[in-house]
Amino acid sequence: MLKPNKKKPSGSGKHQRVHQKIGTKKFSIIRHFLKGLSLNRFEAEGLGDHCLNSTISALVNILGLEVPRKWEIVPNRFGGTTRVKRYWLNQSDIAIIKNLLGEKQ
Repeated sequence: MLKPNKKKPSGSGKHQRVHQKIGTKKFSIIRHFLKGLSLNRFEAEGLGDHCLNSTISALVNILGLEVPRKWEIVPNRFGGTTRVKRYWLNQSDIAIIKNLLGEKQ
């Protein structure tokens, strides 16, 4: 029989919101976006993210970002095409992140 996990989560959501750890996939994605670049799920593999839509959802919920997105069609490895979303940051998202990181605008 399994015992219920009574351990409290480490840190509050507000604490986690401000301190994105260096070397995590969220940090890598944020840094990529701060360079003015965009990503789709296949490009995110190179940054260590195997489920970009979930990472984007977490960033939206944790940091309060908008993260614009649009559908695009890309070639797949089977010779066909696949629809994926491309994500990037708008200027208000960049301002939020820079403020949280303590960087000047």
